[in-house]
Amino acid sequence: MKMGNGATIMPGSIVNLRSRLWRVDDLIDDIVTATTIESTPVEHRRFYRPFETIEPGKIEDPDPDKVGNYSAQDLLIRAYRLSMVHGTAPLLSLQRSRVIAESFQIVPVVMALDMSVVKILIADDVGLGKTIEAGLIVTELLARQCASRLLVICPANLRDQWKEALNYFFHIDAKIVSTQHLRSLERNIPPGMSPWEYYPYLIVSMDYAKTPHNRATILEHRWDIVLIDEAHNLAKPHQVSPSHKVKKERWELGVKIAEVARHLILLTATPHNGYTDTYASLLSLLNLNFGDYILIQ
Repeated sequence: MKMGNGATIMPGSIVNLRSRLWRVDDLIDDIVTATTIESTPVEHRRFYRPFETIEPGKIEDPDPDKVGNYSAQDLLIRAYRLSMVHGTAPLLSLQRSRVIAESFQIVPVVMALDMSVVKILIADDVGLGKTIEAGLIVTELLARQCASRLLVICPANLRDQWKEALNYFFHIDAKIVSTQHLRSLERNIPPGMSPWEYYPYLIVSMDYAKTPHNRATILEHRWDIVLIDEAHNLAKPHQVSPSHKVKKERWELGVKIAEVARHLILLTATPHNGYTDTYASLLSLLNLNFGDYILIQ
């Protein structure tokens, strides 16, 4: 593929696009997929070449005549030394987080890496670190570029806790979407874009997501990872008979989310409420063969 000046563009090329430097990752017809290389956070974007001006880019060599700041250099060296604490760990999530994990907390990450598509239920007891285990899986998938978009669904009272934990432990700046937060999110994005599309990491409450309008909006977008905390709340309620009416809005949300999510992580300390059909419905979200148990026998 040729650039505007006739130079060839190919995966691995450095280009100047929209006044920034990008590394070209992929080319499919007129669609250019690229990653930023001069700013943080790292962004992955797709561009339609006929509408863009793409020029060859170059990373300038260091100037030997410029003397740097000694204090800043000292901080950089110390930062590199600290980064080597887990630098030899086989798990990128340990290298890129503040977590000092217990050995049992690494087990779910290892299990997830053995799956081509992650579908996992973590049902550890309260206080054993399900948040840390799920965060390590998410960070590992993001670091290995197996995913780029994350949706966390949880009870409303846990939204701020998840936002703080993802930011502090895993350096993931997730935004909360709610009636209260929506307007401020919309003020900071380009006109015509949806917050659901613009922000790569989002947190939403179960009851906000289950409403018909919000559920339809969520399902319109691609989600690489969906993490559901207190997932037992999305299980199908127990029915004593086929004619017994129960509220299924959360269950229906869970079913639809499980269909569109590439990777699905369920967290709950109480997966079984004593009813086989309810428990089986929760497991069925992982695409396991428990469908017969969900039906009233």
